[in-house]
Amino acid sequence: MMKQAKDRERWIDYIKAVACLSVLTFHVIYGLQNAGLPCGSFLAGVKLLCGIFQIPAFMFASGYLFGRKPMGNYFHFQGRKIVNLGVPYIVFSIVYYVINVTFSSSVNFSYTPKDLLKIYITPIAQYWYLLATLLIFLFLPILEKLIKNECMVLAFLVAWKIVNTYRLSLTNYDYYFAQYAMYFYLGTLYCRHHDKLSLKNEKIQNTLVVLLGFLALFVSLYQFDWGEMYSVVEFFMAVVSIYLLVCFFEGQKDIQKNPFLDVVAKYSFQIYLLHTMVTAAVRILLCKIGIVSQIPQFIFGWGLGLGITLLVAWVCEKTILLNIFFFPERTIKIIKNNDLSES
Repeated sequence: MMKQAKDRERWIDYIKAVACLSVLTFHVIYGLQNAGLPCGSFLAGVKLLCGIFQIPAFMFASGYLFGRKPMGNYFHFQGRKIVNLGVPYIVFSIVYYVINVTFSSSVNFSYTPKDLLKIYITPIAQYWYLLATLLIFLFLPILEKLIKNECMVLAFLVAWKIVNTYRLSLTNYDYYFAQYAMYFYLGTLYCRHHDKLSLKNEKIQNTLVVLLGFLALFVSLYQFDWGEMYSVVEFFMAVVSIYLLVCFFEGQKDIQKNPFLDVVAKYSFQIYLLHTMVTAAVRILLCKIGIVSQIPQFIFGWGLGLGITLLVAWVCEKTILLNIFFFPERTIKIIKNNDLSES
């Protein structure tokens, strides 16, 4: 039984790792495009496909972990989430802003002091994900309390996403919740009813793989303005991608340990927070020395973007005063335990 629990933990970690690597890939290519550097149709297609499932997969994994144990006291739980997500949200928004202003002549997007002061409603860079996750943690339990039926909650979230697709959102809060709460809740439901569900149907899996492959090829080759239809295709491809990832990783009875994915999964939060600053620096440096070709730009941007962020994450993990900006609650507990052991 313990082995099964470990394997289940490993497969969900590997989904997080794949999502994290997709985010890195997306932003490296996105940075090249916005800098006006050469970027062929292949890389543009890869970016498009990564953008479809990267955040939904992250949300599914977060929802699964959320569903593993009872929330307990609502206010105590939310207080912890506000600290654990709010501290890195504020700290790294400030860090990103300072770096952005310092190198304003070389970056793709420039921010103003007003932008920094408005991060409570309009996030900077990729840190919107932290705000979206916090909103889901805050309001999803309330929604479940009000509706009291999981199927109805899921139906409500799907309907809200559809409505939101047609730009009927009032605020950024509404938009972030509507777009991603459904994926989060799918993960939660899968965790709660995991033993009752059977995803191992090879015919369905093979059919979806072929369908997803054709859609991916079509979407990547014909990158035109689909209008509202794109949201429908994106939604379908995101759900199918998550399903196939679950089938692939969890479907292995004895999932093999993958050291690379283990490391990426362990530091996925730090990678997400830091990677765009590193990839932008690599892109700018390569341009300064005359390397503008898409292949070296992508290889060095991706490789150094991952390698340097992992190194920084490892150093911060060993330095309590730095790690507290990533994991406030966890680090404070370590400090308290160290004080108790020394006393």
